[in-house]
Amino acid sequence: MAPSVSATPASPPADTPGSRGAFRSALLPVGLSVLAAGGLYAVSQYSYILFHGAIEMFAAAVALTIFTVTWNSRRFMDNHYVGVIGVAYLGVGIVGLMHALAYKGMNVFPGATSNLPTQLWLVDRYLAALAFLVAPLFIRRRLDFRVALWWTLGVTAVALGAVFAGLFPTAFAEGVGLTPFKVASEYTVILVLAVALFLLLRTRDHFDRRVWRLLASSIVLTAAAEVAFTLYADPFGPFNLIGHLVYVAAAVLVYLALVKTALEDPYSVLFRRLKQREEELEQARILSDGLTHIVTGAMATLDVETVMQETVRLASEVMSADAVAVSLSTGDGWTVRWTHGHPDTLVGRALRADEIAHAAEAVRTRDVVAISDARSNALTRTGILESLGVQAVLTVPFAVASEPLALLSFHFREPHVFSDREVDFARRLATAVALVVDNARLFAAEHEVSETLQAGLRPALDTVAGVETGFEYRSSPGVGTLGGDFFDLFLIDDTHVAIMIGDVSGKGIRAATTTATVRGAVRALAYAGLAPVPVLNALNTTLEHRGLDAGFVTLLYTVLDVESGKMEICIAGHPTPYLCGRERQPDFEAIVDPPLGLFLDRPYHSGEARLERGEVLVMYTDGLIDARAEGLPFGEEGVCAVLSGCAGAPVQEIATSLADAAERHAGGVVPDDVAVLALRFLGR
Repeated sequence: MAPSVSATPASPPADTPGSRGAFRSALLPVGLSVLAAGGLYAVSQYSYILFHGAIEMFAAAVALTIFTVTWNSRRFMDNHYVGVIGVAYLGVGIVGLMHALAYKGMNVFPGATSNLPTQLWLVDRYLAALAFLVAPLFIRRRLDFRVALWWTLGVTAVALGAVFAGLFPTAFAEGVGLTPFKVASEYTVILVLAVALFLLLRTRDHFDRRVWRLLASSIVLTAAAEVAFTLYADPFGPFNLIGHLVYVAAAVLVYLALVKTALEDPYSVLFRRLKQREEELEQARILSDGLTHIVTGAMATLDVETVMQETVRLASEVMSADAVAVSLSTGDGWTVRWTHGHPDTLVGRALRADEIAHAAEAVRTRDVVAISDARSNALTRTGILESLGVQAVLTVPFAVASEPLALLSFHFREPHVFSDREVDFARRLATAVALVVDNARLFAAEHEVSETLQAGLRPALDTVAGVETGFEYRSSPGVGTLGGDFFDLFLIDDTHVAIMIGDVSGKGIRAATTTATVRGAVRALAYAGLAPVPVLNALNTTLEHRGLDAGFVTLLYTVLDVESGKMEICIAGHPTPYLCGRERQPDFEAIVDPPLGLFLDRPYHSGEARLERGEVLVMYTDGLIDARAEGLPFGEEGVCAVLSGCAGAPVQEIATSLADAAERHAGGVVPDDVAVLALRFLGR
């Protein structure tokens, strides 16, 4: 259920040069009208009939001028409030003219008494009042001017027909004065004008400020004239005189609002909504760009604390709010968790439900609650908002899995009318933040699972007499990513040790299960007495039968004789090892076969090498040599540069130095997992 909100267009300050010029331009005709009213009063003392005729003829001329201008500018008119008034004033002008001609003493209608002009006056006033009452309905709707014209002519004709056919109730009785019907009609007109004034004030944002003020003043003066017309007993009496003088002032104001303004400054009346739409589009652009910026920034990190701190800060800037707060539900109340623009002491404060009743309303409706003036709203007149000096608030709940999770609140220290764009921004922001927070929490949970599994997949290497080992493992950046790099070292029998290092394609749980399969299978096959080549052939068959879901595996597997230093080595698509201290490296490239799990019938080969006492064999995964800086990989050249002079260093230091060098080359973060295994042959 969407709240009722309206836009507040920008208006120039009252003391700007433009507003002073507008005031002066309006002051001249008003001054002339005051002088004219004084002259008319003097005329009334000479001849009341002449006074009345001049007043009513002027009013009728104003009404017909309003209709003429409105009708001829209807194709360009955007605010159809003005259109309704303009068309209706055709009937007002016609009836007003007939009222002037029917006045006692004019002798235009033979045998007519004071009742006829009084009845025509009531018809005239009903038409004008109904026009102001109906006009607000067409601020957002299009008016069919031809239909409106026929309605005006039809209603006017029916009313005049009722008057001249004797069907209209008596309004003035000779020798008695005004009838109860006439007095009641005047008060009815006043009531209708009061409602029309209220509706005009409610919709004033659709008008130029000068126009709606003139219209409102005209309605007020018209109502005052109606009061005077309820008090006279003599058509030539003082209350009738006062009523007509006030009435002519009201007619002047209508003229200024709908005719003079329309001619001199047509954008103020005819294109007000067009200008407002331009402002709305600009506001919508700012809010849309702001939402994109906030969501993009939130997605750049998976840390909930960082996400929310940045969200409240940026949301405050985009909405031009004095403060923004996010409160978490605690069952029977709320706790302020993140805020921007409020004192830090507010964070952690527990709030009762009755302190922020607007929050309960937001949760109940599952939508935005926008309160433009907190001082006059029962939901916000008491509680924390008052103590913080907040006078306008917009609150929207956001949830994960359809359950209320938090409240996002925008606070303003001055009354603020929230536009539809601002409400939509808050709603969309809450939805986006909920998704980001939910995503961060899911990744955090997966990260915990991944860390647990990763720790379980990293073996405790067997302690082997005659072999000294060191290793390094660096995870790639990202939360919840379980890598596929692995290594292992274990005794097969008293004199032979199996060593392997490998990399499973992909990441996550699937890569972890494949890693476990490969390590377990290699151990089982090695314990069964199989040499490296049969081990790889059997492992390749196992992976191929598991299908594509298993992925493929690069593997370096060797069996070392810890007495002689002799080793048999198989390489399945894996980087070749490096022997520290030798200028000429063994030709391991000649025995590199394809990765495991790709070709079922492809046989694997092995090569032999012999380690001398004190030599260090270094093995690593491709994440090390693929580490890049400005497109250049660390590569085997980087490996040689680090390892060429460190044969005598401790093996753990060798493994760590190599991983550190690749990380520095990549600017501090390696893009893939890196595993390094170094062993020094000591012999027995």
